Amino acid sequence: MAPHPAQRQALNRWVGLVACVVLGAALGIAGDFLTEDSPPTVADVLTALLLSPVAVTVGGAATTVPALTWPFIVGGLLFWPVLVVLSRRWLRQGTAWALPALLLWCWQGFFQAVHRLWMILSA
Repeated sequence: MAPHPAQRQALNRWVGLVACVVLGAALGIAGDFLTEDSPPTVADVLTALLLSPVAVTVGGAATTVPALTWPFIVGGLLFWPVLVVLSRRWLRQGTAWALPALLLWCWQGFFQAVHRLWMILSA
């Protein structure tokens, strides 16, 4: 028996949400590889992902783009609340702009997450 259209729609929204968060995080972490002379190890990346609730939130000053230090600090502090709001908006209403916004928000949130972790661990 085929799933009910509402169930299919809910599943599709969950898949879109997870895909955007994972892709955004992957693009953000790619920033660590593009801006570093010696790229981080797999262990560094996994540790940064594991500790991302802290690294993303308070590590914005560690990014290697000096002109964007303050936006990354503010974006880090707002990262999790905005992620929750965008996710709820997408899951409940399917607002078309929510998925690209989620992708970009996760991209900036996880941008150089390994650098952010290194800064926190060195403090």
